[in-house]
Amino acid sequence: MQMKFMIPLKADKNTEAGALPGEKLLAAMGKYNEEIAKVGVLLTAEGLYPGAKGARVKLSEGKRTITAGPFPETNQLIAGFWMI
Repeated sequence: MQMKFMIPLKADKNTEAGALPGEKLLAAMGKYNEEIAKVGVLLTAEGLYPGAKGARVKLSEGKRTITAGPFPETNQLIAGFWMI
């Protein structure tokens, strides 16, 4: 069994507005992705939709509650992730 790690990218007001990172950050992320792909540890890296397009699913005592976005607390959301 191979151990896997998830590296989340926290959401903020810019990612929730659908804004892309600046050119400098995109270049740095691209370089990071290339480096970890080259050594064979990158499984996937993806951006996610803003919270307004999402839903939270809560399971409690066999009951499912679904709450549609947007969500007021962006510090609890992620904008993307890497799996290595």
